[in-house]
Amino acid sequence: MGRSWDFYDDIAHLYDGQYEEPYWKLYHEITARLIERAIQRFFPGKETLLVADIGTGTGTWMEFFLLEDHRVWALDPSEKMLQRARLKAELLEVGPDKVFFHHGIAEAMPYPDNFFDVVNAQGDVLSYAVEPDTVFQQVKRVLKPGGLLIGSVDNLFAFLNDFASTGNLREFDRTLNSHHCTIGDHKHSSTRFTSHLYNPDTLKQVAQKHQMLLVETAGKVVFGPYEEKAISHHFDQLATLECTFALHPSLMCRAEHLHFIMQKEGGK
Repeated sequence: MGRSWDFYDDIAHLYDGQYEEPYWKLYHEITARLIERAIQRFFPGKETLLVADIGTGTGTWMEFFLLEDHRVWALDPSEKMLQRARLKAELLEVGPDKVFFHHGIAEAMPYPDNFFDVVNAQGDVLSYAVEPDTVFQQVKRVLKPGGLLIGSVDNLFAFLNDFASTGNLREFDRTLNSHHCTIGDHKHSSTRFTSHLYNPDTLKQVAQKHQMLLVETAGKVVFGPYEEKAISHHFDQLATLECTFALHPSLMCRAEHLHFIMQKEGGK
């Protein structure tokens, strides 16, 4: 079994192009709105946040936070993905005190204790980590009291649905029992790696285990499958609908990915 960053080294030159489809544009808009809503709720009036963007990849969310005038520490174990993130930062022409890059794993963050307002973990970082519990420990260490972990993970129920709908009951049982699945893309890389799968209940358990407060769980995307034309013609309305219903308990389990926010206790 390979490591996730070996896979992403192989596909770094293709990565951004894979997310040009209308579905992924809608997904990213939903994510952006959920992040913005959290920042407005927990940091009202604070203009500049210190953000650790772990698993920054090619810098999609690094760019998002920089454009909102926050300071970003971008961490990724794939050097080839990180090279592309650096290029994006150069194109933005941000000052040298606005973004800092580190090649490394989230299990060993090179950051001081109680430093960040936000740790951003999009792209299912906690699913693809070799040791998710160690990552949660590191996140809690580097967050300020009251700081937020905002991230996404692969949804167990979406994988189970795929196996059940194709009659692959052996894989259904194995995945249900292990909460793990092997993923990859044989067309572009020989590397396959393990994804740790979550559901709303296991996210609660993780938060309790690491003594953090789970303040939000949502599904991305809860409706659909969408026709591309529908997304193109009704993009803003559909993004609003998705964000409105994303937190509904009976809908979030339909989503391929779960959005979550955990807070380190001790803030005002």
